[in-house]
Amino acid sequence: MITGRISNSRFHKRILQTIKQARSEQRQHIHLEGLAADEVNVTPGPHISGVIALVSPWIEIESSDPLVAHISKQVLDIELAYAAFCGLGHVVVPGPKVRSDVAAYAQAISTALAHSTYMQILIQFPIDEWVGAKDDMAENILYDPLSAWDAWNTIRTVCRYSTQLAIGALKS
Repeated sequence: MITGRISNSRFHKRILQTIKQARSEQRQHIHLEGLAADEVNVTPGPHISGVIALVSPWIEIESSDPLVAHISKQVLDIELAYAAFCGLGHVVVPGPKVRSDVAAYAQAISTALAHSTYMQILIQFPIDEWVGAKDDMAENILYDPLSAWDAWNTIRTVCRYSTQLAIGALKS
């Protein structure tokens, strides 16, 4: 098995330009066009069964900025739809970056699961989380061993314990 990003830097640049234009026009909701041929790294073919696709790491589904959250949800949907078109069976999605709104992230994943009925979605998730500032003095660092579990449990509950959903543990 090999891994590869679904989209490339051209797609990211287009999204950044779209955000910039939307901000200048003071728009909160826009519609993104699908992926262009020069914006993808993965193509359909006999090799696809040996590929694990990676969704763009820069999406922020749970962003407090409504425009970024709106666009990120569309990017997730676009990339998963393209992955399904290619016949990919396994896709890795970056976990939530902000733990304050895991429910919004979970809802986006639940919607993605509904549209990708045969695809296995693996969420990259840190297995430990540091709370507070990290510095040279170890006693100033607090470790919260259950915060990752709480977030993961919220996601899988909202997704109704889907068998298509799995966790990919990361050591942060």
